[in-house]
Amino acid sequence: MLARIAVTAAILIAVALVLAILPSPKAEDASAGGPTFVGDVNCDGIANSIDAALILQFDADLIPSLACVQDADVNEDGFINAIDAALLIQFCACPIESLPPGEPTPAGLSGDVDCNGTVDAVDATLILQFDARLISRLRCQENADVNGDGAINSIDAVLIASLIISEDEGRASDRDTCLSLGSPA
Repeated sequence: MLARIAVTAAILIAVALVLAILPSPKAEDASAGGPTFVGDVNCDGIANSIDAALILQFDADLIPSLACVQDADVNEDGFINAIDAALLIQFCACPIESLPPGEPTPAGLSGDVDCNGTVDAVDATLILQFDARLISRLRCQENADVNGDGAINSIDAVLIASLIISEDEGRASDRDTCLSLGSPA
C-alpha cells in the first residue's frame, strides 16, 4: 500500500512540476464579494499548478491553512481535496475551459470518474488515489470500473493510461492549439 501511495504522490508531483511552466489561465468568481480567482489559493492573482500543489498539501495536513481558502473548493462540492487539485491541473492544461467545471456529464462514459465528459490522466490519477485510499469517493464512481471486474483498482487506471497513450498522437496538435489560445475568457 505504501508503494501505491508513493507512486500516486510521484505522479501528482510530476504533473504539478510540468504544469508549473505552462501559461496560467484565470477564472473569476464574484461570489466572495469581489473578483477573486477560483483555484487561486495563494492569492497571487492566477490559478495554476502551484495552487494545485498547495491544495494537495492542505488536504494531506502538511500545511495548516491556505491564504485564499475561499477559492480552494474548485468543484464546489463542499470539500477541499485532491479532486479540486486535479481539476485545477486539468484547467491549467486546457482540457476544461472554466472553473468551476460545468455540470457533470451523464453517467456511462467508462473511465470518466470526474464527470467532465472526457477520459484523461486526471481520471487515472483519481482512480489510483481511490485505490490507495487517499480519497474516499469519486465524483462519478459508477464509471471507475473500466474492465468490469467489480473492483476499482490500479488495473482500471492502467487501462485509461493505455487509452490515452494510443490516442496521444492525434491529441498533440489539439494540445498545442489549446496552449496557443492563452487564457480562457
